[in-house]
Amino acid sequence: MAFPRGNRLLDALTGPDPERLFPSARVVTLERTQCTTIHRKRMYSVDFPVTALMSVVGTLASGTTYELASVGTEGFVEVDAALDSDIALRSASCQFPGDVVRMSLEDFQAGLEASRPFAWLVRHAVRARIFVTEQNEMCNLRHTIVQRLARWLLVASDRLEREEFPVTHDFLATTLGTRRAGVSVAAATLQSHGAIEYQRGSVTISDLSRLAEDSCECYEACRIAIEETLAQPDRR
Repeated sequence: MAFPRGNRLLDALTGPDPERLFPSARVVTLERTQCTTIHRKRMYSVDFPVTALMSVVGTLASGTTYELASVGTEGFVEVDAALDSDIALRSASCQFPGDVVRMSLEDFQAGLEASRPFAWLVRHAVRARIFVTEQNEMCNLRHTIVQRLARWLLVASDRLEREEFPVTHDFLATTLGTRRAGVSVAAATLQSHGAIEYQRGSVTISDLSRLAEDSCECYEACRIAIEETLAQPDRR
């Protein structure tokens, strides 16, 4: 059986046949909100999104959750697995339904030892994730909700290769770590600029270039960091 394709990180892999390197790899279809990793629990597999968009979240003592990272075709979800651990420090769930390439934790960690190209890609994917997380923290501190919403929509569009998203105010408020009222104002502003069309439970990007203008520098900075991971420089 041919190795599953569609995840850009796995597709960039060179060297030994991935079928031999990751014999447990298979396509798994996830439903929205389906949990794949639980905080402080043992991990058994590693997921590489193909058409799904995954969300890594943190939970406060109050029970309130906030998105810390979203992961699409550019990477994999369980970063702890790349750091010689089988315990997850964060929870992860499916943000938009779709497929992932799932392999066992044992295959993933064995692949790091057996394949230098795979280890290089994984290390640089973790590097990009750290950069994106830190950049998002600066963005949350310094940029407006309008800019942050525009950035999130651009990222979602890149990773899902679509321009229509079934999202609610509550979903976006949780994702952006802000109040529902702030999301309403931000969506109305983007719509007035002609960047999006917002209806109850749905956002459609009308003008990508206009949306990029309403976003902040963080979108481009994060995009470049991710593309550098997939560039496969000769020095590997």
